[in-house]
Amino acid sequence: IHKEGTATLSGTSITIDLATGRSFEVDLQGASGNIATFNITGAFVAGTRCGDFLLNVTQGSTARNILWGSLTGVNPQWPGDGGSAGSGPTITTTNDKKDIFHFSTWNAGTTWYARIIGQNF
Repeated sequence: IHKEGTATLSGTSITIDLATGRSFEVDLQGASGNIATFNITGAFVAGTRCGDFLLNVTQGSTARNILWGSLTGVNPQWPGDGGSAGSGPTITTTNDKKDIFHFSTWNAGTTWYARIIGQNF
């Protein structure tokens, strides 16, 4: 069971506040363009290193993408990236469809690893 936390969408930026929960929803309807900034805040207190969260992204009526690989802020590694931040998946472009992702870290948020839970729900 994960507490739903606060995710903020502003312009082309998403901010996830891990101090508020471990599951987040973002509706790209409110985005002014493709997502270019991805921030994760409130992640760790002294002595903790590992953490994870879920992100449920809903597409808006104007299709937006998350620019994995060139994000400002946190740029997660995806399977097959070879140890560096990579391109990541293309977000489903159909209005109101959902893509769900899992993010985890083992070094207190220095590196985030991401994987697709499912897309086009």
